Amino acid sequence: ALGMNNHVLLHALGTEGWCAIFNALCDNEANQIESWDLSEQGIVWDPQISKALAEYVSGCAVLTACNVRGNKLDSESAHTLAKAATEKGVMLFGIKHDQTEANFGCARCLEPADGILIASDLRVSAVLKSLELRSNSITDEGAIAIGESLKTNSTLEELDLGNNGIGPAGGQAIGVGLQAGIAVLKKLSLEDCKIHDDGAVAISESLKVNKSLEDLNLNNCGIGARGGKAIGEALQLGTAVLTGCCLLKNNLDVESAKMLAKIGTEKQIMLSGMKRDQ
Repeated sequence: ALGMNNHVLLHALGTEGWCAIFNALCDNEANQIESWDLSEQGIVWDPQISKALAEYVSGCAVLTACNVRGNKLDSESAHTLAKAATEKGVMLFGIKHDQTEANFGCARCLEPADGILIASDLRVSAVLKSLELRSNSITDEGAIAIGESLKTNSTLEELDLGNNGIGPAGGQAIGVGLQAGIAVLKKLSLEDCKIHDDGAVAISESLKVNKSLEDLNLNNCGIGARGGKAIGEALQLGTAVLTGCCLLKNNLDVESAKMLAKIGTEKQIMLSGMKRDQ
């Protein structure tokens, strides 16, 4: 029988084989697997496999982690697994329950489905404080899932989503997530993500109510005059804890730039990415 902490190296089971394994485990009342590493197996997930694993996750009383990172998941499969894992408190992406920092940045080839799995872990984790996801391909779909997770996460303090192909929809989702009163995020980067004015407006709305964010990086985000004005108004009205809001390399007009400069000076908020003590 399979025991605890198994690393299964089975590359060619296919849909029928994997479903048979998961279904057999569901039927095995003696199953005591607590942690299962299925990462980097080259599994091409389809709805049948994800449904079978989700049923196993839902029915296993002792499972706390089932790492499926590094396989070929589609978004539907990721959502199916995430729903079951969130309900049962099972980690899906290799992040440990007691882990406070996770670094998956710098071209680790993460895709939208990975963002969905990471968002699931954010809903489950009670201690994760720093998450580095820079320079991947999470895109809007992954960012939307992460934005949803921010509504219920009360531990994450640093999040880097820079250079991830995130557009206006993803920016809006992150902004809405930050508006939740439970959010404690102190540092957020969306650098090189083309969230444009719609994303910037959503972020600006969060700045009016968020009481934790200290450093916001919106460098090279395709923000124009409308987005710049919205951010300026939010900085004028919003939290006193923000000390940096980098807005370099955007499409601001002179009027919005002057407005931001005036407010930045009054509120002592750095707008170029430089630090106060630099």
